[in-house]
Amino acid sequence: MIKETDPLKPSVPAQDRSVETAAAFLHARAAGASGQGFAAFLARVPDTPPQPGDELPE
Repeated sequence: MIKETDPLKPSVPAQDRSVETAAAFLHARAAGASGQGFAAFLARVPDTPPQPGDELPE
């Protein structure tokens, strides 16, 4: 059963709702991350010059 709600009338009063900040969300998602997985991913990137048009500006 789908509960229909009016988006202009929240079912929970504003003072009872909690808001999760982006910092809190990302902190929870990164819990236990060490960076080793990212380092392993970067180690697989081939060491080749950039393709034409992909150079970094000087």
